[in-house]
Amino acid sequence: MASEDIDSAFQSIALLESENLKSAAYSGIFSVLETSEQFRDTLSLVKRSDDKRLETNLISTWVRKDVESTKAWFDTLDDNERKNEIKRAVFDSYVNQSPSEAASWFVEHSSSENYQSDVEHAARTIAYFEPDTALSWAQRQTNIDTKQAVVTLLQGAVYRSPQFVEQNLDLVVDRDAKINIAHSVYSAYGYKSDQRARDFLNGFEYKSELAKRINKVESNLKRVN
Repeated sequence: MASEDIDSAFQSIALLESENLKSAAYSGIFSVLETSEQFRDTLSLVKRSDDKRLETNLISTWVRKDVESTKAWFDTLDDNERKNEIKRAVFDSYVNQSPSEAASWFVEHSSSENYQSDVEHAARTIAYFEPDTALSWAQRQTNIDTKQAVVTLLQGAVYRSPQFVEQNLDLVVDRDAKINIAHSVYSAYGYKSDQRARDFLNGFEYKSELAKRINKVESNLKRVN
């Protein structure tokens, strides 16, 4: 039905009672969209429902199918708070296709007051699955606090890539920040091997401070339990 008449397909969704079925129906409609015009028309229909999650799902589908036309549409939007939300929705889908390219696009559309936080968000997001790419990209950025961006991306990478974070701890200048990240590295190693966690602790430059923090956290957990 959506292939023939998207408006009728949307109206038919009202016949469904289950929210799960409605969600599946919307996904079905979105899956048949191909052209920029179809996506724009469907966005107009979605906006009538005042469902931001549904709008985000549609935008994500558009990005996956044609990121260039999605970006062109984005450039036509008025500057407002919703545009910032849409920018993040585009990035969150775009980043799975081309991490560095998506991150650069994301910060190119940042205001001066949000630039630092947007760089950190992009770096942390990429670091979760491609920490090397995130680090390389973050270190190429200008007019930001690169040291803080590195801290943020290491925090984003630590649970999936603790070894990468350990190897790059020397990039963290602030002592407290380094101990905080090291604590996360210790915990990440501990999920797989107590011995690996102990080896990391014993080799850490601020071993005594980290050990105190670990003992304090463990003592608090015991009191709660």
